[in-house]
Parts: sequence; C-alpha cells; structure tokens
Amino acid sequence: MMRKTIGALILALALLAGILTPALATPQPGAPKNVVIMIADGTGFNAFLAGDYYMNGEVRQQIFEREDWVRLACSTYSLGKDSADDDGVSYYNPAVMWEDFQTLNKYATDSSASATAIATGVKTYDYAIGVDQAKQPLSSLVSEFEAMGKATGAVSSVPISHATPASFVAHNPNRNDYAGISREEVWESPCEVLLGGGNPDYDDSGKKLDQAKYTYIEEETWLKLTSGQVTGADADGDGKADDWTFIQEKADFEAVAAGTNVPDRLLGIFTAGSTLQCYRAGYDMPMEEPFKTPFNENVPDLATMSTAALNVLDKDPDGFFLMIEGGATDWANHSGRGAAFIEEYADFVKAIETVCSWIESSSSWDETLLVITADHETGYITNAKGSFGVVGNNGKGAMPAMAYNSGGHTNQLVPFFAKGAGAQSFIAYADLNDPALARYFGRAFGITGDYLDNTEISQAIRTLHGIDIPDSGHPVRPTAAGHEVGIAPASATAVPSPQRVTVDGSAVSFDAYNIDGSNYFKLRDLAKVLDGTGRQFEISYNDERKAIDITTGKSYTAAGGEMTPGDGAAKTAVKSTATVYINGRQETLLAYNIGGNNYFKLRSLAKVLDFGVTYDKATNTVGIVTTTGYTG
Repeated sequence: MMRKTIGALILALALLAGILTPALATPQPGAPKNVVIMIADGTGFNAFLAGDYYMNGEVRQQIFEREDWVRLACSTYSLGKDSADDDGVSYYNPAVMWEDFQTLNKYATDSSASATAIATGVKTYDYAIGVDQAKQPLSSLVSEFEAMGKATGAVSSVPISHATPASFVAHNPNRNDYAGISREEVWESPCEVLLGGGNPDYDDSGKKLDQAKYTYIEEETWLKLTSGQVTGADADGDGKADDWTFIQEKADFEAVAAGTNVPDRLLGIFTAGSTLQCYRAGYDMPMEEPFKTPFNENVPDLATMSTAALNVLDKDPDGFFLMIEGGATDWANHSGRGAAFIEEYADFVKAIETVCSWIESSSSWDETLLVITADHETGYITNAKGSFGVVGNNGKGAMPAMAYNSGGHTNQLVPFFAKGAGAQSFIAYADLNDPALARYFGRAFGITGDYLDNTEISQAIRTLHGIDIPDSGHPVRPTAAGHEVGIAPASATAVPSPQRVTVDGSAVSFDAYNIDGSNYFKLRDLAKVLDGTGRQFEISYNDERKAIDITTGKSYTAAGGEMTPGDGAAKTAVKSTATVYINGRQETLLAYNIGGNNYFKLRSLAKVLDFGVTYDKATNTVGIVTTTGYTG
C-alpha cells in the first residue's frame, strides 16, 4: 500500500458519490503536522471535577489542567430539529441561562449534531451525521486532511457507527441508520484507522452469543469482513482500493499498540456488544462503588486502542488527523450511574496521558496539536438536586458529593483544553464570556468564563492549515434585552478611559483604557497607588512557573515607570490571558495587550484582590475603595 499523493487522493475523493471534495490548502507557518481531538462524550465541568476529586482528591492534577495548556469553555448548541423553524431557540446566552434552574435543561444538542459541528465547522440539526440542515454532505476534518495527503482515523469506546465517530467519517441524515453508516465507514471512507465496539457476535460482558445481533453494523458488511473480504476504498490516493487489516481480539489490539507488525490500514471491532466496560454484567453497581465489579478481560482499554491508532497513522510522513472518543462517559451519565462514570472518566484520562506520552516520545508539541473537549453535558450533574452548586470533594478514592438532575443532555458549556502547535489560536475564538461559569468553576479549572463555539474548533484548525472556512450555519449570536452578555473580542479598539478615578475618595490619574464599556488598568499602577493601604500587594515574576506572583498585605516594590501617563490616543488592544498566583492560589485573568503592556479588567482585579469598586453615574467617577471588599 503506497502512501498518499495529494493529486491522486483528490481524484479518488471526487469519485466518492455525495462526498464533498476539498480544495488544496496551504498551511500557515507553524501549523500542526498532526491533530488529535479527544472527546469525553456527555462530560461537563462538574463531571470533570467529580472525576478529578475521585482520582486525585484535588483539582488541577490532571495533565491537561496544567498551566501550559489553553483552558477555555465551549458552547455546544445545535439547530434543533431538521427545519429552520427552531434554529434560534437553543443559543447559549449566559445572560439568561442561570436565571432559572431548568433553563439549561432546554434545547440541548444531541451527539451527532455537536460532533458534526466539531468535525465540519457547521451547525446542523439533531440526528444529522456529517450533513447540513438541507441534508447535504459536509466536508469534515477527515476529508480535509485526506486532501492534504495526511492519514486519518477515528477511535471510540462505543460502536464506531455511533454518533460521534460517525460524524467525522460518514454522511447520513439519521444517526440511527447504523447499517448505512457502518457500510459507508467500512467500504467508502478513505480512513486508515477505525477502532471501536458494536461486535454483533458478543454481548456486553464479552460472552459469545448463540445468535448474532446486528445492531451497530450491517449484517452483510460483517459477514464479508469475517470471511476475509476486506477490500475497502482507496486510502492512499493511488486510485486503487486498499485492504483493511481486520482485528477483533484484545491481543491483536495490544500487538499493534506495542508496534508489532503495524499495518497500513486497521479496522478493529473489539469483542463486546456495544462498549468496553460500561454495560458489563453487574454494571448497575451502587453509586459509591466504582472499580468493584470485575471488568471485561477480553477487550482492550481506550489507551491501548489510541496507541494502536497512533502507530498506524504515524506511518504517513505527511502527518495525520485522529479523533478519539470516550463514548461511555455519556452512557453512564444518561443512566445516572456515577460509579460507572468515574470508571469511564479514568479510562479516558489514561488515554489522554498515553497520547501525551506518545507525542513527547514519538512526535513533539511543536508538530502535534491535542484538543480535549466534550460534545455536550449529560445528567445535569451538580452537588445536590435543584442546586447550581459545584460537586463536593470527599477525598481521593471516595465518591464526590454529586447529584443527577436529568437523564438527558443539557445546554451547558463544556470544558475545552488544548496544547501544542497552534493551540494559542483558540484563544482568539473565545470571544464570549459567561461570568457565572467563572464564579462556579474559575478557580477549579483556571478559567475566566471565556468560551468559543464548537464550530470554531474546526474553523481554527482549518485556518491553521489554510483550509477555507465554511458558513457556520448560524447567524450572529443574539443578546437578550436588558442583559449584558459579556462579549470579549479577540482584538478591539482601546480608548483612554473617560471616567474620573478616585482611590478612597482622592482623585488619581491612571493610564487606563475603556474596552467595550469596561475599564482596564496596568497591574503595577494599581499596586503603586494601593501601597500603604489595607489592600496593598507585592508583585514578582516566578521564572519556574512562568507566571506573576502576587502577595497580598505586603508593601509594593516599585519597578519604575508606574503611573506614566498615556498619550491620549486610541490604541489597538489584543486579547490575551494571564496566569497569576495570589498567595499561591492560581488565577487566570482576562487581559488586553496594549502597546506591549497587559491591561487587566478593573473588576476582575477587584474580585481576586478583594477591594471595592463603585461608580457614580452623576459625576462619571469610578471609585477604588480599600476599606471594603469586593461585592460584585
């Protein structure tokens, strides 16, 4: 099997009926050679937090929660049903989402619409697999990377024909058409790797069935594969059909993961009826007892499948795209089984660690981009029924205090993490902000409430590779009358602040700027004027952490240049984030870089440093008050 040539590949893709043919792309300098997207299906912020508490007894211990990762949130809404009538009802508007506990329960996406948005950059209707609202095929990242001569693949802990992996590989108006989806994936897709579940010959405990159940794969397709008919579509772009190496047994997955006889193309369906462990015998374990029900021993784990996929795809010298899904996190949360979720989350985290190790040993962060997110939240997990609260920490190895408020999906924002080549580009797309999200999860995850949309994941990756950006399929996000949505643009015009500023009643002249109605100040200017008050603080730079250290209650040591007046001209401000440690506690603050200096939002600084801020509309005066704490 020859490796890809771009011209031959595009010719081959053009022959695939109904599949869009991408145009040739010219990547930007520094674009990632390899891209891996990992999706924890149905896993929101509270679910990540619950898993972290059980695994580590504290937050920010996972590899992907460290300071050198981009950490944001992501909106997931779809266009609803397959008509335009309800396209506007599911927008995520932070101004209204937290007003009533049931609001987040409404108009949630399904996995297929969300995965299609991530894969294609286009919003679509629920149940759509790789098609738009008119049921026309969309070009996914798989198609685009194939057009660039790169290898592609999808891995899942649930059936490969299920919503998330299918949306990256196939095109179908109905996610439940497993026969049609599996047929397209096996015989028509140009992928080099497809690994997942849905084996018709086994039950969910890995026991051989007397009679096959063709739930997730077409019977004819399965019978061909098991009889040795393994010739699929052209995968290397030479115009000739290519064979799959077809595997089922755990030992075969492990062999490829170990680097033994790594094939050019791999199709693997592990020996369980649907998923790896979530529905094994005894799966309805008590809430407080993860890892006590014996695991299926005849299937690999997600980390093994991920390593096998990476070994196959890495044979292409041009690079690759890979989607890895921890699918059963969603299945556990649908049924309100916290113990099962913890098991699935731990398996997903192990896969993340394995991918990171592979990048550092077989590639590098300079050539590989890793994105970790969720397609939506499932279960409406909080600390208690009817409460917005954060799950409670009961220590390592103990189930956290958590409650399920739904058996379905919600319209919550979900976590987003990225590291590697091009990771910083996602920050510019996070042009909206949810203050309530920051209040609940800011300290736990080091986030400010900034979020991007799931369509922008694909759009950012396409931009890095010089690929045309499709119409996202939804209009400009709305604002609600009487509410502040909190937009924080990636770049903006900063005008000298028109407000008079006082500190404890005395007028002070700051070099401050107003951006989108909010005032931004230099941190050292504030430290200078607050020195000697009850809210004084010292600033230093920590070379080891590559971050700012702030020690409250300590006198400020001037560095020079504080309180230098500006020139009175408007400036271009570029959005950034800054990690600071306040008495050892990490905070991530929104900032704008203006003329080489970071300017911080006054109220954000007031919140973390606990000083008061007032505004007198009659005199247009902003007051900084050191005798009171921050009140919002």
